[in-house]
Amino acid sequence: MDESSVDTIRTAKAGRVKRPRRAWPRWVAALFAVIAVTIVFLASDREPLALDERAMSRLPGRFVVLSHGPTNYEVAGPENGPVVLLIPGISIPRAVFGRTLAPLAAAGYRVISFDLYGRGFSARPHVRYDARLFNQQTDDLLAALQVEGSVNLIGLASGGLQAMLYADERPSRVKSLVLIAPDGVDGPVTGFVRLVRRPVVGELAGRLVMNAVGQRRWEERLQNYSADRRVVDDVVRQFRAQLEYKGFWRALVSSISSLPISESSELFRRIERRGTPTLVLWGTSDVIIPTPLGQEVRKLMPSATCIEVPAGHLPQYERPDLTNAAILKFLAPRRST
Repeated sequence: MDESSVDTIRTAKAGRVKRPRRAWPRWVAALFAVIAVTIVFLASDREPLALDERAMSRLPGRFVVLSHGPTNYEVAGPENGPVVLLIPGISIPRAVFGRTLAPLAAAGYRVISFDLYGRGFSARPHVRYDARLFNQQTDDLLAALQVEGSVNLIGLASGGLQAMLYADERPSRVKSLVLIAPDGVDGPVTGFVRLVRRPVVGELAGRLVMNAVGQRRWEERLQNYSADRRVVDDVVRQFRAQLEYKGFWRALVSSISSLPISESSELFRRIERRGTPTLVLWGTSDVIIPTPLGQEVRKLMPSATCIEVPAGHLPQYERPDLTNAAILKFLAPRRST
């Protein structure tokens, strides 16, 4: 190869190396920036108020500062009575046990109701809302209230699931379980649950959806909690009261993403094998967690006491007479143990 051919090849290679890359038009970069800012804005906490000391001074109940912030709670009943801890569901504050606390306290139990982190008037920390967080909150609350020994847990829906998750990790602290329409039986998950569980972008996408249509869609769901319009109206008011404070939707999305709401059949089996005394209550007209799931719980926990109540998703609120009577009858044999 002669020298002129080598020069030609070098020039060609140099031309390829030096060829400038095509830049994106400025308007494209600006568009991406606007989209990014819009996503961050829409996914940020949109609730108007901060849950600070001034706000807490005007709210009902008591507050105790735990490891992840203040927890709103109420205590009733004799100080030396057997302890009953009420655990609400994934979206409704402790007020949903408003017709349970006083009757159990009047029967001699030391009854504690509290708002889970992210719900009601408890703190909304920037953390993952999973079983570990709620187990820690329960431990902290019992320690702050100087509760020693084992306690009876009453949980509604995902609160029932959380009660079992706590019992699974802290068996020596749980005397008995009352599960009201519990979540957790294995089954298909909804499209929204699949969305928020996607790696990296799932919870962000879920917050976008919730900030846009969350209140409307969730209140549509609440309409199916009972055929009694007074019950529904009460629950909707309870639900709306917590929406004033920053962090509710973020916490709800994280809980839906992190809790094993539809894949915990083995958890039921473990509780059964451990022999934890368990009462399962179900509304015969429950369309949120239908009765067939209650029948599945019977199979998973054959030694549990299972009672159907003529009510919807909230038998403890819709038919407190029947529900409280069943709970007190169940708790009585373990009262002094």
